[in-house]
Amino acid sequence: MKTAKARSFIKYPGSKLLMMDRLLKHVPAKGSLLVEAFCGGCSLSLNTDYQHYCLNDANADLVSLYRMVQRDHVSVIREASRLFTQSTNTHDFYYQIRNHFNASSDREERAILLLYLSKHCFNGLLRFNAKGEFNTPMGRYKNPYFPIAEITYFAEKFASAEFYSLDFVDFIQQVTMKLPQYSGVKSCYLDPPYLPLDGQGQTFTQYTAEGFKTERHMEIDRLSSSIRPHFSHVLVSNHYCKTLKATYKSAKRVIRFKVSRTISSKARRPASEVLLYY
Repeated sequence: MKTAKARSFIKYPGSKLLMMDRLLKHVPAKGSLLVEAFCGGCSLSLNTDYQHYCLNDANADLVSLYRMVQRDHVSVIREASRLFTQSTNTHDFYYQIRNHFNASSDREERAILLLYLSKHCFNGLLRFNAKGEFNTPMGRYKNPYFPIAEITYFAEKFASAEFYSLDFVDFIQQVTMKLPQYSGVKSCYLDPPYLPLDGQGQTFTQYTAEGFKTERHMEIDRLSSSIRPHFSHVLVSNHYCKTLKATYKSAKRVIRFKVSRTISSKARRPASEVLLYY
C-alpha cells in the first residue's frame, strides 16, 4: 500500500512528488546528510528522514521564504494568509501583486508575495524573464488553498536545515568541504532544469532570469563525477533525449522510466524520465 506523501507548501515546477516512490528506490530514505543542489519545492527532502539537510536553490526569493518559515512560521502564516481571500483572487489584484513583487527590493516582502503568486498563477509556473521579472499570467482557481499545515510541517521538518541560494557549483564546493564532519550515508541529488526534448526548440528553464543552457548540464556531469568519492550516492534527474548520453557522458548507469509531466505538456502524457548514477 502506498503511503501518503508529504507535500511542499509552495507550488513549484518540476516537483518530484509524482515519481517519489520510484525516486526513493534509488535515493536512500534515511541517512546522515542529504544534499540537494536544486531543491525547488523540497519534495524529496520532505519525504526522507536524514539527520542533516543542506538545500540550495538559485531562486533567492524562494530560499528567503524557506528561511523565514524556518525562523518564524507563525508570522509567515499570519502575513501570507491576508492574501488568500475572495477579494484577493481577482485579475486586478493578481497583476497588482505581480507588479509590486517585480518592483520590490525588500527580500522578506518578495518572499511573502512569492507564496501568493505560486498559488494563484497559471499552473503554479514560477517563470522569470531575462530581466528577472516574474511574468506568469494568473491562473483560474475558484478558491486557492492556503497551506497552513504544510508550512507548519516544513518548519518542523527543517528546523535545523541549512538553506543556500548559490550557483550549484559554488554550493557543492562549499558543502563538500564540510563533509568530513558527517558520518554514515551521505547522498547528493541534483535535479536541474531539463535538457530540451527531441523535436522541441526548448524546455522550460526560466526558473531564474539566467535560464539554464546545455553547457551547464555538462558542468553538472563533470561535477557529479568529481564529487562521487565523497558521497555514498550521487544521482541526477533529467528526461530521456538524444543529447543525454553525450551531455552526461560520465554517468555510470542510466535508469529510464515513465512519469507524468506537470509542465510543458498540454495533455499531461507520460514522459521518459531518467536517473543518472555516478
